[in-house]
Amino acid sequence: MKYNNVYIQGYGYELPPHAITTNTLENQLSPAYKKMGMVVGQLEKLTGLRERRFWDVSTIPSDVSVLAVEKALKHSGIKKDQIGALVNCSVCRDQLEPSTATVIAKKANLAKSATLFDVSNACLGFATGLSVVANMIELGQIEAGIVVSSELASEIVENTVRRILEDPTEAMFLGSIPSLTLGSAAVAYVLTKKDLNTTGLKFDGGTTLNDADQTDLCVWGPDTGFPSKIDHSMFTDGKTLLETGTRLAHQTWDAFSKEQNVKQDDIDVSFCHQVGPIHSALVFDALKFDMTKDFATYEYLGNTGSAAIPITAIMGTEQGKFVPGKRAIMMGIGSGLVCSMYSLTWEN
Repeated sequence: MKYNNVYIQGYGYELPPHAITTNTLENQLSPAYKKMGMVVGQLEKLTGLRERRFWDVSTIPSDVSVLAVEKALKHSGIKKDQIGALVNCSVCRDQLEPSTATVIAKKANLAKSATLFDVSNACLGFATGLSVVANMIELGQIEAGIVVSSELASEIVENTVRRILEDPTEAMFLGSIPSLTLGSAAVAYVLTKKDLNTTGLKFDGGTTLNDADQTDLCVWGPDTGFPSKIDHSMFTDGKTLLETGTRLAHQTWDAFSKEQNVKQDDIDVSFCHQVGPIHSALVFDALKFDMTKDFATYEYLGNTGSAAIPITAIMGTEQGKFVPGKRAIMMGIGSGLVCSMYSLTWEN
């Protein structure tokens, strides 16, 4: 898909107040480590993750989503009655029904005319939401829209620690490592048509491919209601996911590069789904990307799910890694498997 009329006008994000170090989690796991013949420090060495952040226990997704939305609206200068759609893209939702988008819209006091709904696509939910809102703008259905995600990871991480303590085996530990890297965050983008844009930050479009034969490699269930009495947990076949995900990324790049007419050297900075340095290095090597152009937040935020790509892009922009006259790529691989790549061109 290629867009001619879609721009990012504003963005905002919110980080949780509580920083939880990997060392803290490993000390909790020390009884299991002892039974497995491991020492504290193994998880940080394997993952490269120093800390992740958690919200207060009473927090629900819409609480922090609306904070990100309000910041994005203020940054954009777009009025609330100009917003034609709000799409919530989190894995975590307030409840299964109604859509969390409606709760966010109520708290943000958006116009009654705004189209509201949730999009779910695991860690690529926000990326999918960008496409949905961009399509609506390109088709002339709306002039401006909001894409928002907020992830709450504390419950699943705490449950994962408990599961490992109850079953201190290598298989349980290896299948739980990705769960232990999860973090929390909230982020929102305001997209507009060209006539309303003042930033010059063009959303060029992108490509999404799937390998749906791999749906069982990473499973979190049975639902995403918060708060809940359900014992949330996730189990991942990390080795197979990495192998198949890398192949899918290569296929997606081949299609993306042709569709967007872009080569590796045309990319000035990359903002990727944050799953760890080992995964990134293998994917970058397969795609022949320059790793020095990648901006990462993983070491101190962990894997923030659907919020990872957009919040990393904002932080990279804030730190001067992406500036006018440059081109960026946003990309990620999510459970399913699904791979998405999007191009951003910051016009002078």
